[in-house]
Amino acid sequence: VSNQDQPFQFFVEPTFADGFFTITITTTQDGVVNETLEIPVYVGAKDVLFYDDAESGATNWSATGTGIAWGTNTDDSYSGTSSFGDSTNGNSANDTNNVFQLNEVFNFTDSAGPSVQFASKHAMEEGDVTRFQISADDGKNWITLKEYSRNEPWRIQSFDLYEYVGMEQIRFRFTMTTDGAIPGDGFYFDDFEVSNYNDGILDISIREPGTPLTIYPNPFTDSVYIKSSETLEFSEIALYDSSGKKLVPTLEKSNELWVLSKVSALAKGMYVLILKDADTGQQWVQRLVKN
Repeated sequence: VSNQDQPFQFFVEPTFADGFFTITITTTQDGVVNETLEIPVYVGAKDVLFYDDAESGATNWSATGTGIAWGTNTDDSYSGTSSFGDSTNGNSANDTNNVFQLNEVFNFTDSAGPSVQFASKHAMEEGDVTRFQISADDGKNWITLKEYSRNEPWRIQSFDLYEYVGMEQIRFRFTMTTDGAIPGDGFYFDDFEVSNYNDGILDISIREPGTPLTIYPNPFTDSVYIKSSETLEFSEIALYDSSGKKLVPTLEKSNELWVLSKVSALAKGMYVLILKDADTGQQWVQRLVKN
């Protein structure tokens, strides 16, 4: 059965109030569980600020630098017939140092949950690197959100931009540097999307009046503290990264505080903390940012 021909669908009742639920997907082979993936689903309206699937060319982007100029490719794509990339239906060039920058400038002043995602694949020889970068000052300075090297098939890349809320001059770009050795096929990306989720997603249950929990600091660095005005025991604790991967943190009781420890090694970005009361079954969901 093809998921494309018969896509899996589900419906959320209008009375659903948690703002968050998890879908568990399990694959089996000959009756034996092969892999299990848990995907968090955030309930809330998504506003698409920008979308480009490469089907109408590269007019939204500017290509500069040395080597082969970035543009549209038709030899591979995640959707449709075209994608963006550096190699223009061939291999990359040696001694490349080039840039593919989105012309659009984004204002996150009124955004509550901005994010950017795209599908990408790459095949680059050792020593060649592609970087996905963001600028918060209209391109004067750039921060690398992720580096890509070696080989990877088509995958969805998702980045939470919560730390950029309130900023007015957000830009995005891809850069590539290659050495003088044999070049690879290069870097492809498709379905580039910048979106914003409305306020109230993920942390609505923490904000409700009368909520007994206080979770701090946020953003955090080394530890997260959970203070409760009531005597609570948690039957479940889970931490999800922005890609939906479930982490198992260590939760310890220290006097009147619960301490979420061993989180200092986590990568910078957005995480979702879920706590469930052992007695009532009530669930609390909190968005956390790691600095």
